[in-house]
Amino acid sequence: MLPLAQGIGMDEIHFCIFMVTSLGVGFITPPVGINLFAAAAISDEPFLRIAVKAFPSFIALILAIVVIAAFPQLVIWFR
Repeated sequence: MLPLAQGIGMDEIHFCIFMVTSLGVGFITPPVGINLFAAAAISDEPFLRIAVKAFPSFIALILAIVVIAAFPQLVIWFR
């Protein structure tokens, strides 16, 4: 996907940070949130209890994605 991002003029660092944050959301989003299944297996807690506890993190990551997408200069300020 990096060549597509470069094709539309997106900075590589901005794209990578956006992708990693978006993948983090995917890894904790039920029903296929593999990180939630791993946490349930390791901790012997029910999946739904862990999913409910992960909800604040999910909201924080969504807000972070919105900020990253809207203000790329915050991500690439060091360049």
